[in-house]
Parts: sequence; C-alpha cells; structure tokens
Amino acid sequence: MSAPTQPRCHAPAPTAGSQDLRAPIDPEFLVAHLRTVMPSHCKAANLLGSRHALDAVTRHVELLDRLQQSTGGRARDELLTIGARTAEFLAG
Repeated sequence: MSAPTQPRCHAPAPTAGSQDLRAPIDPEFLVAHLRTVMPSHCKAANLLGSRHALDAVTRHVELLDRLQQSTGGRARDELLTIGARTAEFLAG
C-alpha cells in the first residue's frame, strides 16, 4: 500500500509567458492596479534603464487594449486614460 499523497496547497507558479491574457479581468481593478504600479515602473526606468520595465508595461498595454475593446462607459474612459499614460512611458 502506498503512502497517501499530500494535497497541493498552492498551484504551481506560472512560468514566463504562460499567463492567459484571455482570462476575465475587472477593468476597474486593472486601472487601479496600473495607477499603483506605473510610478514604480517610472522610478525603475529612471534608476536602472527602461528595458527593466518594458516586459511588464508591454503586458499592461496588451491587457488595456483587450479590455478597452469590450468595455464601455466610465471604465472605458479610465482604461483609455491610463493607456495613454502607459503609451507615453513606452515612447519616452
């Protein structure tokens, strides 16, 4: 008889590039999150160079683009506003 297996407590950590960008996301949550993290990305870019933040910011743009296509009203306006600020970061 084999020993009982322990239940998994945590899902395996995702590997780079394995996140599914099609998963449902609350637009208001994403806007609030990006407003919180963008200053950190800017600070990191100023201290370490922009290449250190490009991967994360590029993923943010992909999410913003997908969400703004299927969102309306005030939430869409906020997505477009944060998207414009994110585009300024990428252009700079």
